[in-house]
Amino acid sequence: MSLFSLGLMRAVIAIVLLATSCFAQHDIMDDAPSSGVANSPNHAWKVRFRRTAPDDEWKNCGEVTVYRHNRKVLRHCIPRVVSRAAWSPDSKYCVFTTINVHGHQAWSYAGVVFSTADHTFRWLDDAVGSINAPDFYFEPPDTVVVRVLSKNGDVTKGVESRASLQKVFGKLRDDNQT
Repeated sequence: MSLFSLGLMRAVIAIVLLATSCFAQHDIMDDAPSSGVANSPNHAWKVRFRRTAPDDEWKNCGEVTVYRHNRKVLRHCIPRVVSRAAWSPDSKYCVFTTINVHGHQAWSYAGVVFSTADHTFRWLDDAVGSINAPDFYFEPPDTVVVRVLSKNGDVTKGVESRASLQKVFGKLRDDNQT
């Protein structure tokens, strides 16, 4: 084999590899760690979450265990996999963004809120709209800021949406009502 044909073959392989990596699609599971921990700012509360993998893959869920002063308070299974978790600055609420592991609505990162007052999990999307990004942040004392679908339905950009958790929590649909 001549040096020219060897060089040509290497160039073709490099182009194919480059094209494959450039057009590879984002795997939504890249946004979901297999497990994680979030500690409250006042150090009284902690949540541990993990992705479960039962025999029936359609029953995958995000298992969340809540602790208060290192004692288990409850265990709950969110019917989606947890992507991110963080506590509000006042340590009264823990917010989770979640994903659907089956790829339906891959742009959707439904939000779930846990309240330390009544130990319930509720759906945040009811107050802010359809969350379309896994990351979020807080403004003190309890306002969560997320990115949601814009009015024109563009799933790639979205707009910021804010909600005071103290004001909206009681109006949110309980996770057991899904």
